[in-house]
Amino acid sequence: MDILTYHAITPNKAPLGDWCFLPLCKFATQMRTLRRMGIRVLPLVDAVSSLLDGSLQGHCVSITFDDGYLNNVSLALPVLEQYGYHATIYLVTGLVGEKRTLWSNRVIHAVQSSHRESVDFRGHRYSLGSHEDRRTASRGLQRAIKEIAGADPNSASKEIEIACETPTEPEFDRQHDFAMVDEAAIRVAHRSRLIEFGAHTVTHPILLRLGDADLRREILDSVEQTGHLTGRECRTFAYPNGGPEDFDERAIDLLSGTSVKNAVTTVQARNRAGTSPYRLTRWDIGSDVTLLRFVATVLGVYPAGREKALLSEVWYG
Repeated sequence: MDILTYHAITPNKAPLGDWCFLPLCKFATQMRTLRRMGIRVLPLVDAVSSLLDGSLQGHCVSITFDDGYLNNVSLALPVLEQYGYHATIYLVTGLVGEKRTLWSNRVIHAVQSSHRESVDFRGHRYSLGSHEDRRTASRGLQRAIKEIAGADPNSASKEIEIACETPTEPEFDRQHDFAMVDEAAIRVAHRSRLIEFGAHTVTHPILLRLGDADLRREILDSVEQTGHLTGRECRTFAYPNGGPEDFDERAIDLLSGTSVKNAVTTVQARNRAGTSPYRLTRWDIGSDVTLLRFVATVLGVYPAGREKALLSEVWYG
């Protein structure tokens, strides 16, 4: 069983080429390709339950979106409806209905709009001289926040906004790539009967960096808030950043005492029988993933020659 991880779906090019922003045309092509390949797309919770109890027959894929962007509903959902594909959207609950956006988007916006030629952040200088320099700086600054300020990424992103001499905690309208989902969009998603919402913490910190009280608040409050926002039991959770070094057994222990039946990581692998329900693996699908790589990922086939043969069969076939 494969789980695909998406983030934002954009009408045009990704801001600063950030991999988390996938153009709509590529997303539509990928969904069409799944249909042409005959891949079953199942709701995440149902697929995981069948995998773990041994009743899952054959191969399937589940689709997830992290963070809770408004464009998951406004742009991605119509494509999902075209094929009848289910998906799970993980909410950063503290941003639902807000004009503010995720800390990483604040970094992108600051770097993209700054008039400065370089910026300093905690002892390191990042060049902003060219468009490519800004792309590199954005990636480097996001990585630095995760490594040295993961417990409080919003304060760190504010430092970067100040250093870039751009507005702090900017707001974005509903048409912006950075806009987050609101309650009206959640209602639209529910009416489709194709979307389930899961929890993704309140503020998107690195959980391993938190003390016990903050960890409890980020997990339990987000699970409760997701249930309140959707009017349905929250059955699934996504760890922010999601690597093995980003959470520990404390998080799993907390989740196992809630309505949450499973939790997803960002470890890149296929799920098989015996996988822990609270350590599910996923494949990152972003703007840097070619169609060739997408086909190879969902089939678990990686030798280059075979990939090309499969792509030719699926695409031209």
